[in-house]
Amino acid sequence: MPPMTPELLLRDADATATIERAMADCHLIMQRMARECAATIDEAVASLGACTIDGWHGEACELYRERIRAASTQARIVRAQAELAPAMLLGTGGAR
Repeated sequence: MPPMTPELLLRDADATATIERAMADCHLIMQRMARECAATIDEAVASLGACTIDGWHGEACELYRERIRAASTQARIVRAQAELAPAMLLGTGGAR
């Protein structure tokens, strides 16, 4: 009969290794998705930045520039989350 609780499951070395492999695979998928998301955000930022806004004045121009800065910040956050995922998933405290 299979173990009924996580504690019993984790006592089995083979089961623990299986769970760790599954979590590592999940981490790789999360990293890939985060990088793709960040790349998409970067492309959007580049498109926004390519627009001619230098001739604009006032609040509209500043709001537009703030959106560009916010999107750049979001891309950095997504990348950082991808690097933190192993510690969160595997409980390694950042060690791999």
